[in-house]
Amino acid sequence: MPRPSRNEQLIRRVAKALDDRGVHHVIIGGQAVNIHGHSRFTRDVDFTTVLSPFDAQPVLDAARHCRLQPLPVDVVTFIMQAQILPCHDPRTGMGVDFSFVDSPYLQEARDRAVTVDVAGYPVRFLSVEDLLIHKAIAGRRIASTSLNCSRCTPLWTWLSSVSGFANSQLS
Repeated sequence: MPRPSRNEQLIRRVAKALDDRGVHHVIIGGQAVNIHGHSRFTRDVDFTTVLSPFDAQPVLDAARHCRLQPLPVDVVTFIMQAQILPCHDPRTGMGVDFSFVDSPYLQEARDRAVTVDVAGYPVRFLSVEDLLIHKAIAGRRIASTSLNCSRCTPLWTWLSSVSGFANSQLS
């Protein structure tokens, strides 16, 4: 069995630290796109937590345990204002972002997430369908070829029918 990459080791380390602290989370963004079979270059790992920014302490503890370096000087104020904690992993040079989203949608998306073995540890990644929804909610453009799958056809159809969404968000 090949040795896990440094990226895989980082994902495993952070996911386990969050799990050990009871933090419900899911990986979104480029890493999630990659596990669904679509190559996308990314220099970070985006963990979305099912927590309010007011409840960020377990995430701060996990980041400290993993020896991640928070980028903001005033971490608490930054989390409260931006609802995100950007960090840097000096071992890999990768960024690790923790976002704080306490919503029923995210809890349900986490429950639907795809569990993948990463370096011997089960890690949750956002499903393809929820990646599309997540990008739509965030107001981000979606490249129609980046997440093309047969299961997504009904979702593409629905998104296309929502008040001009297709023209403004799909490219």
